[in-house]
Amino acid sequence: MKNYEIRICGTVQGVGFRPFIHRLAHKHNLDGFVSNDGACVLIVIKANEKQLKDFVCDLKQKKPQSSDIVSLQVSERNCGDIDLFDKFKIKPSNNNTESPIFISPDFTVCENCMKELYEETNRRYLHPFISCMECGPRFSIMDCVPYDRENTTMSDFPMCSSCSEEYKSIKDRRYHAQTISCHKCGPQLKFRKVGSDKEIMGFGAFDQAVKLLKQGGIIAVKGVGGFHLCCSPFNSNSVARVRKLKGREGKPFAVMFDSVMEVEKYCFVSEKEKKQLLSRERPIVLLKRKESDLCEEVFKSSKYLGCFLPYTPLHKMMINTIGPLVMTSANISGEPIIIDNLKMMSLNDKLLSGILYNDRRILSGIDDSVVKVSSNNSVQFIRRARGFVPLPVYLGERFKEGRPVLACGSDLKNTFCVGQNGYAYLSQFGGDLEEARSFKVYKENLERFKRIFCIEPERVCCDLHPGYQTSKYARECGLEVLEVQHHHAHILSVMAENRLFHPVIGVAFDGTGYGTDGAMWGGEFLVASTDTFIRAGHLKYVPMLGGDSSVKEAYKTGYSYLYNSGLEMYIKDDRWQLIKAALKNNINTVRSSSMGRLFDAVSFLAGIKEYSTFEGECAILLENYAAEYGGVHSQQEGFMDYSSENIMDFYKPYNYEINEIDGKLIGDMNRCIREIITDSVNGVDKREIAWRFHVTIINYVLKTCTRIRELYKINDVALSGGVFQNSIIFEGAVKVLKCSGFNVFFNTKVPVNDGGVSLGQAFAGMF
Repeated sequence: MKNYEIRICGTVQGVGFRPFIHRLAHKHNLDGFVSNDGACVLIVIKANEKQLKDFVCDLKQKKPQSSDIVSLQVSERNCGDIDLFDKFKIKPSNNNTESPIFISPDFTVCENCMKELYEETNRRYLHPFISCMECGPRFSIMDCVPYDRENTTMSDFPMCSSCSEEYKSIKDRRYHAQTISCHKCGPQLKFRKVGSDKEIMGFGAFDQAVKLLKQGGIIAVKGVGGFHLCCSPFNSNSVARVRKLKGREGKPFAVMFDSVMEVEKYCFVSEKEKKQLLSRERPIVLLKRKESDLCEEVFKSSKYLGCFLPYTPLHKMMINTIGPLVMTSANISGEPIIIDNLKMMSLNDKLLSGILYNDRRILSGIDDSVVKVSSNNSVQFIRRARGFVPLPVYLGERFKEGRPVLACGSDLKNTFCVGQNGYAYLSQFGGDLEEARSFKVYKENLERFKRIFCIEPERVCCDLHPGYQTSKYARECGLEVLEVQHHHAHILSVMAENRLFHPVIGVAFDGTGYGTDGAMWGGEFLVASTDTFIRAGHLKYVPMLGGDSSVKEAYKTGYSYLYNSGLEMYIKDDRWQLIKAALKNNINTVRSSSMGRLFDAVSFLAGIKEYSTFEGECAILLENYAAEYGGVHSQQEGFMDYSSENIMDFYKPYNYEINEIDGKLIGDMNRCIREIITDSVNGVDKREIAWRFHVTIINYVLKTCTRIRELYKINDVALSGGVFQNSIIFEGAVKVLKCSGFNVFFNTKVPVNDGGVSLGQAFAGMF
């Protein structure tokens, strides 16, 4: 018999790992102990070689479902303390921080707890906070490692004798469950009408909230990562009032359903999409809508509906009682999600009927994650948050000894990233940092990440844009600053995910990004390495009006393209002379190579939309029109087969030019714009114009990448940037590139939009 030390790193805290090890040691008749050793789990046992082998084999095969073992090291241990091996036990944790830290995200309520929730004889019958070792809040209530009750906000709720007995019993499935609670000792459900001091507790609170929802009211409901605003998706007036309350004019809302079967009444659901809906992360999944009785106020002009299933006991109770509910983050558009009870109550708005809440503190606000499944079954993040954060992205062995870094991210769709020991820890979605409140929360979350993961950065990375809040913050940190150009960071995020350390052709398409020449980039072809890039090609610069309002006003962008193409004669607008004067005299203008702005311009020129009520609306509608046209004609043989030339036989792309100027391949869309405006004036179907434009861009990607391959002898292509959220462009580009022999890489672990920029920055900074 020898003494062995087993050290396990990975997602092994907050997942029932220590109780599992205790039971496993009991099964194998082993003495010793298990404890949280900082962020890892330390096991010390006395065993012979066969016992050790069988124990480790069982450990790997039967580990808790929510756990993930990154490394498992076994070594002999010299131990003279005989009392150490007096049976097997769970020892108190220590604060060792030398190993990589893995913190569990918030888990969806498990099937066993869901079953108990509706067992009338169970003492936790209809307990809105029922949880166990396999489920419940983790990251959102955790103050520091190790994951013990005293390090979470559950420390505010002393266990009753019954819960304490279960917590201490190795035979109970809540053995060492840090979030254990019941009706007697846990958080209590509370309800308060807006403007009233009267507080209703327990079942009465739930009943009052349900009653008001059924009457068409709007209720703020406290969840795992913050408050949601809820109302019926069948009541147009209620949904319109939620829009007014949030200041959200046109962006679609997500709807929570009770089951996949119910989702299928309203949307088309593939097997891959079903898997995402049922996954333990419970993200919002963007699904193609069916015609239904959901009111149009929910989805507006979108062909998609964001759908998700209940992930807390309270959600399940509400949906099971009322039916589907609009469930949207409780915030004023542009501001962070509300996590504080008093802050929610201070929103004394007559549009809000009441607040359903509890006293369990949320330490880190976190929105719902949003994903979309493409036709090739790849899963694309639109927003990475609850269920996934703060699990890290592993960057590879070569970063083990690298310097710890902080990557500040972008100002829009912000995430930040801290990196150490080869791991990159991305924050949750932080929204847009233009609002002072959002930037305040950004700094609070950043400090929390540094403290929880015990990372003290030696280098800070930021965007090249001098006016970004994140860039200003980076320069005030007193550390070495590395500026990473925006589109290079997009491509680096793909390289980081796929651990690509050799040059790639990077196609970065988005709305805006500050270029090395001070212009507004966004239609970029880069030859990207880990530390530098060559701008091999881009869309031709078009002077256009700058400023935040111009980004929303597609007609200004459209007129800029017409003016640049010599097509001023098509402009019949009283506003034109003022716009023309600004363009002619370079007043508040920027040079733009943005693909996102080109989409906005075409949306306007095709007669689809001239103003975005939310970011990307004009481009999204353009995609919707193209998709409708593609759907109508999809029965034609070869029409949707991007891998063949047949698609060009049916609907040829608009004409454009690729000119080599100063060693760069410049995409000139003047002829494309001329043909689009001619088609529009001649009454050609808007859907056909939209479809042909999408085919044009797919063709442009293929032709430019092919020429870059010839010039630089590179066959790997990385696609990133917000434009690739467009399913037609993304799926079409991937197919034609693969058909032409390219190896194609894209984001699957972080958002393709600016939410992934911080990972690319960190990847550059850790070299």
